[in-house]
Amino acid sequence: MKKLTLVFLSLILCAFLLVSCNETNDTGNGTTDGGTTDDGTTDDGTTDDGTTDGGSAGHTHAFGEWIVDTAATCMKSGTRHHVCTVCNKSVSETYTDSTAHNYASTWTTDGTNHWHKCLNSGCTSVTGKTTHTFGEWIVDTAATCMKSGRRHHVCTVCNKSVSETYTDSTAHNYSTAWTTDGKNHWHKCLNSGCTSTKNKTVHSGDSFCSVCSVFYSWVGNAYIRVDAEGKKDANGSYILFGEYPQTLKADSVSVRTTADSRGYYLGSDGFYYAKVTAKPCDSGYTFSSGTSVTRGTVYYFKVEPIRWRILSEDGDTALILCDSIIANKAFDNYNGGNYDNNYADSTIRAWLNDQFFSTAFTRLQRDLINTVLVDNSAASTGYSSNPNACEDTNDKIFLLSYKEVTNSAYGFASSEDTSDTARQMTASDYARATGALMSTGSTYYGNGWWWLRSLCNDYDNIARGVYGNGNAGNFNYVDDDCIGVVPALQIRLR
Repeated sequence: MKKLTLVFLSLILCAFLLVSCNETNDTGNGTTDGGTTDDGTTDDGTTDDGTTDGGSAGHTHAFGEWIVDTAATCMKSGTRHHVCTVCNKSVSETYTDSTAHNYASTWTTDGTNHWHKCLNSGCTSVTGKTTHTFGEWIVDTAATCMKSGRRHHVCTVCNKSVSETYTDSTAHNYSTAWTTDGKNHWHKCLNSGCTSTKNKTVHSGDSFCSVCSVFYSWVGNAYIRVDAEGKKDANGSYILFGEYPQTLKADSVSVRTTADSRGYYLGSDGFYYAKVTAKPCDSGYTFSSGTSVTRGTVYYFKVEPIRWRILSEDGDTALILCDSIIANKAFDNYNGGNYDNNYADSTIRAWLNDQFFSTAFTRLQRDLINTVLVDNSAASTGYSSNPNACEDTNDKIFLLSYKEVTNSAYGFASSEDTSDTARQMTASDYARATGALMSTGSTYYGNGWWWLRSLCNDYDNIARGVYGNGNAGNFNYVDDDCIGVVPALQIRLR
C-alpha cells in the first residue's frame, strides 16, 4: 500500500513538473515557444531599433541597405526601413536629408548671373550660379550722334537677353555732297541738330574749286564758261559773268551789321548779302527753299555770279541773255500825266546802263562788255509801223526786242503764242522779295513776267513782254514796277 502511495505521489510530482515546463514556453496558441518572436522569426533578444535586448535566446541583427518608403526632401522628412539579413526583421524610421534638393533643369537669371534653383517649396538653395557670358551686341535701333538707340546681347550659356539704351556720339551721317562757303568746303552731318563736319579744307584752283567744283572766286577770271549743270566747261552754253543778289541766305549764315560801299553785308561764309524788306507783288509766294515770302520781313540774299545763256557767238564776241529774272522795275515812270513811251528815254534803260552796270560788274568785267547799237525800229517791235518806236541806242546793257524773242536762231519759238520754255524765266528769290510778279499755279510756279524793249503800236503807255508761260505779246502798263527785268549784253571773249 505504501508503495502504491509512493508511486501515486511520484506521478503527481511528475505531472506538476510537466505543467510547470509547459507554462514556461507556451506561445498562447498551444505551440511551444522555441525562442522565436510572435511572427515566427527567431527572437535574438534585441530591441526594435536593432540593439541587443539581453535575451538569452537573441542575436544581433545584420541589417541591409535602407529602403526608402517616402523620400525625404530638403524641406520635408521621409520614411525608410531596413531588413535583417539573418532573421528578416524589418525596422522603419523617419529621416531627413537637407541635401535632397530638386534643382530645375532650366536657368533662372538676372541681369548679371544665371543659376538652377531648387523647386521645393520654401527652399532658397541654388546651384551653378555664375556670371553671364554675353556674345556681341546686336543693334535693334541704331543710335546716331543726336539720338539714343537700343541694342541687346545674349548669354551663350543660358540664352538670357539683356537690352540697353546706348549712345554713340561718333555715329554721324555725313553728306556725300560738299557744303561750301567763300573759303572752304566740307561734308556736314545730316542728323538734325548736329553741327559736326569732316574734311573741311580751303578751296583750291581758280574760281572753281578743283575739289568741290563750286565757284568761289573771280580770281584769275573775268568770266567762266559752264554747262547747263553749272560745271566749268570751255564749250559750255552758259557764262558766269558779274554778280547780283539772288538766293535767300541760309539760316546757318550770320551777317555783319555794317554794309560796304555797294550796300552789301559780309556773311560768316565769306560771301556778301543784300538786305531787303520784303514787299511781294502778291500773296502765296515762296522762296526757292519753300519758305514763305512774308511782307515786311527783313531778308538777306546772297550776291552770286549771274548766269547768262549764250544766244549767239561770233568769233570773239557773244550775245548773252540773263537766265533768270534778276530784278523788277517799271519800264518808265509816270511823269506829270505823260510817259516818254519810248525805249531811248525809258527809266529802265537808264537803270540798266547806270546802276546795274556799275553794281553788277567789276572794272575788268565792264571792260569786256561791248557797246552795242540797239535796233529800236518798228520792225524790231513786231509791227510794220509803230508810232512809239524810237531811234536806235548805243547801250552796254539792254532788253531784248519782240523780234529777238521770236528769233529761232536764238533758240526761241518763232510764234508769240507758243508756250516757249526758252522764253520762260524763273524769278530769283531776291526778285520775289522785291516785288516781281510771278505765277503761283502748279504748272508755271515761280515763272515771272518780264519786259521787252518793244512798245505797243496802239497805245502810248503799254510795252510788250513775255508771260510766265512763255508767250510773248502786248503786255502791261509801262509804270508797272512788278514786271521783271532780264538783261542782255554782248561780251568780248578772250
